[in-house]
Parts: sequence; C-alpha cells; structure tokens
Amino acid sequence: MTGKEEILRVVRKSEISNVELQWIGVAPFIRSKVSGIDCLENHLRNGIGIGKIYESINLVDEVVPGFVYGLESSEFRILPDIGTFALTPYAPKSTRFICELKEVHLSPADLSTRSLLRRVLKKGTKEVTK
Repeated sequence: MTGKEEILRVVRKSEISNVELQWIGVAPFIRSKVSGIDCLENHLRNGIGIGKIYESINLVDEVVPGFVYGLESSEFRILPDIGTFALTPYAPKSTRFICELKEVHLSPADLSTRSLLRRVLKKGTKEVTK
C-alpha cells in the first residue's frame, strides 16, 4: 500500500470491520489489540494507548514478579506501521498492522523491539563499513 488514504479506501471497499494491531513484546511473543474499523483513521495518526503493564504480563495473563511497571504506570502508544498493512485471509472482514511501540508523545519507546532491531542493524552496518 502506498499510504493512509489508499489503506482507508481498500478497507472501505473490502467492508472490513476489525483491525488487529500487533506488536512484539519484550517477552518476546506477539501481542495484539483489536479495534473497530471506525477508529482506524485515528489509530493510523495517533496510535492506540496501552498501559505499560502489558509488557509485564506473561502468556498465562499473570503479572511477572519484580517487573518495574505496574497498573499505576503511564501509557505507551502502539502506532501502526502502514507498510505492514495486510488483509487477513484467516479472519474474514479483518485486517492487521504490525505496530511500533511508542512513548505517549510518539517518540520511540525504550522497550520497543522494532526500534531495538533498527539500532542493532544500524550499528552493525557501521561496523561492517569500517
């Protein structure tokens, strides 16, 4: 897809009703939130808020002992990467995005596995070109 407007056009034409916003947590396993399509345009621009506690919940939905974030923590935002938009063949009338984990003001979050991967690749590229 080329941009947000094209994605919104495809979603409307395909009569999509749900959007799954996926990200990789520090655990590492795939986490996701599902939202109605009515909010998609806003989510593409501003992301969707999640509590930092999401990063301290394990696969059996228990808070990991000793994790630094709790219910009182401020929020992250998960911001869809429009380059990862895909219609989901296994879930009719649904689509998904892979998201970036951001701080509240949309700067990269320290716990973002995608941001970490970019930093590692950038550092590796610098090392190889020396």
